[in-house]
Amino acid sequence: MSRRFIASYFIGACLVMILAAVQPGPGEAVVVVSSPWGVPAAEVVARAGGRIVSTSPGGWVAVSMEGAQSSIGQYYSAGAMAVMSAKVWQSCLGAIPGNWGRLSS
Repeated sequence: MSRRFIASYFIGACLVMILAAVQPGPGEAVVVVSSPWGVPAAEVVARAGGRIVSTSPGGWVAVSMEGAQSSIGQYYSAGAMAVMSAKVWQSCLGAIPGNWGRLSS
């Protein structure tokens, strides 16, 4: 096997693992990211029928609890650029002072 094939395979496997890790579970809080040229994330969540927990200062990221009528696909249909697990998002924000994006337990 060539080194190029091995490197490509390794990178592909890593990307699959990352994508699998950020997928939210059923009934779990999600982070909705809207595109800069689209509507704010809070509006995307409202269109999808989710419940807004918090939003970023710029409005392009919102933490949402899935509503009874919402699903991940509905967030994308409403204009979300990305939807990921809020647990992953919180682990990334752990080093930042303050509590934006934190879910109360």
